[in-house]
Amino acid sequence: MKWALRSGLLAVIAILFAGNVKADTVVVYKLTVGSTTVATFSVPQFPSTDPSTAPTYAGIPGMGIILTPLNLVINGVSSPDSIEFFSSLDGGGMEDLPVDVSGTPAFNLVGGQLYSGDELISDLLNPAKMSTGSFTLFPCNDLACDNGVGDTAYTLSATPVTVSTPEPSSILLFGTGLFALILMRKRYAVNESA
Repeated sequence: MKWALRSGLLAVIAILFAGNVKADTVVVYKLTVGSTTVATFSVPQFPSTDPSTAPTYAGIPGMGIILTPLNLVINGVSSPDSIEFFSSLDGGGMEDLPVDVSGTPAFNLVGGQLYSGDELISDLLNPAKMSTGSFTLFPCNDLACDNGVGDTAYTLSATPVTVSTPEPSSILLFGTGLFALILMRKRYAVNESA
């Protein structure tokens, strides 16, 4: 009986402390032209700029960053593409980067720089931070944006959203508590039938 009480107490304590969660902020983007949605996606508010996961644009520091967004949808279709975010040194804005390098980007837009901080590898003093708010962007007339921009205004809304994810230790505590409850129930069932 003492074992059952100890197990029950351990289970209750483990379940109570298993509620810890980690909150991450992502920025949810919606790109529209008029009333038509061109693309939706989200990226972490503080993305890693480590070249292995988000390489510096064209290998040139200060020109921009490339991120692989979460849940990218272009013209209503899910896409594995990446997004290039350009610094103000390169005109600002962003461009779709197709997985197939010979493919044509779905959008190539200039405007303000859509992030702050720098593009250096995991710079803890001045990390890249995605900007939030509403931005007006304009399409490039050519791929390099050397021949000016078009008159059509695109609107990019960037909204921060907090996403809670359980910490691994919380899941372990919860599992331990649940396991203790199961053992206690089995032991109680064996004692009852005897």
